[in-house]
Amino acid sequence: MLSTDLLLLETIFTGKYFTRLEKTDSTNLVALRLIHSGQAVHGQVIQAQEQIQGRGQRGKSWESAYGQNLLVSFIYKLEEVPVDRAFYWNMAVALAVKKTIDAFTFGERIEIKWPNDILLRQHKVAGILVENILGTGGIKWTVAGIGINVNQVFSERDDRLFPPNSLANMSGQQISGDEVLGALMMRMERAYFQMRGKETDAILAAYNDCLFAKEYERKFNVKGTTLSAEIIGVDGKGMLQIRDNAGKKLSFHHGEINYL
Repeated sequence: MLSTDLLLLETIFTGKYFTRLEKTDSTNLVALRLIHSGQAVHGQVIQAQEQIQGRGQRGKSWESAYGQNLLVSFIYKLEEVPVDRAFYWNMAVALAVKKTIDAFTFGERIEIKWPNDILLRQHKVAGILVENILGTGGIKWTVAGIGINVNQVFSERDDRLFPPNSLANMSGQQISGDEVLGALMMRMERAYFQMRGKETDAILAAYNDCLFAKEYERKFNVKGTTLSAEIIGVDGKGMLQIRDNAGKKLSFHHGEINYL
């Protein structure tokens, strides 16, 4: 059985029910099991020192050394959010993570790479996986899984387009994972209130303000074809909007277009 501790935090409900696990398959899977079994509590937070089946977007794995990074899932009720507004919640979560990391990176620009990766100097320092459970009126429950690379040392030989790196590596000093977690809990609760307050215009504007490579020309892979285009922004449905060299505006869902 999971042990649940009450924490004294500067939040109203986020993290008041908190579970810290040594090892688990995935904090999101733990959270989803709690919801489906009727044991979940609004604002509950699940953290793990290690995940053996950590997941990212589109089935990708999330690798993390034991105790070096922040691996955490947040459980909230979102009963009044229609399904077609779901990406606003994704954006609110991404902004909460971005603003949390801002406090530990000494003023460096933190960017969001559409849809849910957080970049520092074009290195991936955090990723997000939001999974929603639907009810009759829209989203009933949501689980926001967040991985932040805090202190792990990554290989300098990684040749991925956006290689992983940690806040400690890039700032030059060790960082307390618990401090990052506390700051994130406060930011996540604010994000929740933004959604309940229907502050969708503000969420969308803030997301696009820190969108990676906005108004720059990038090369993309679209169905095996290379396309050069300027990134315009992201719309409320979560579609990436670009403008090709002929001036034509195009929109893509996640998975239909990849950065090169």
